[in-house]
Amino acid sequence: MFDWVRDVPILSLVCYLPLVGALPIFFMRDARAIARYATAVAAADFLLSLPLWFAFERDGALFQFRESASWIDTIGVRYEFGVDGIALLLVLLTTLLGVFAFLSSWSAIHTREKEYYPSCCSSRPACWGSSWRWTSSSSMSSGRSCWCRCTS
Repeated sequence: MFDWVRDVPILSLVCYLPLVGALPIFFMRDARAIARYATAVAAADFLLSLPLWFAFERDGALFQFRESASWIDTIGVRYEFGVDGIALLLVLLTTLLGVFAFLSSWSAIHTREKEYYPSCCSSRPACWGSSWRWTSSSSMSSGRSCWCRCTS
């Protein structure tokens, strides 16, 4: 049922959806609409991450949902994503807490909504990034959320 998850770059979508979703907020004027839109982006991100749970093979490879692409060929840098079992739980927790954070901000944030909501949306991928590891040569190091490998 969730085999389609392996055919799309699901980790990149979950990671960057909040960042891309923050862009339209800069063109919105109504504070209530901004709050609702940001919450909808967070909810969409959570719903997009749910299939990861059902498609994860507990007896499968250590890193699953792997994505790999050449990034900077001249120096041999590649963009690679993968998630293990513990990281999968942290991804789901991050996206779920994002929804709750935006819902609770409806009653707490009354000024500068146009600045608050995009900064929260864009900080979520940065939160994931703080757990990633970049290594050189061909060694891999696993982080809490995902792993990245830089080979030269």
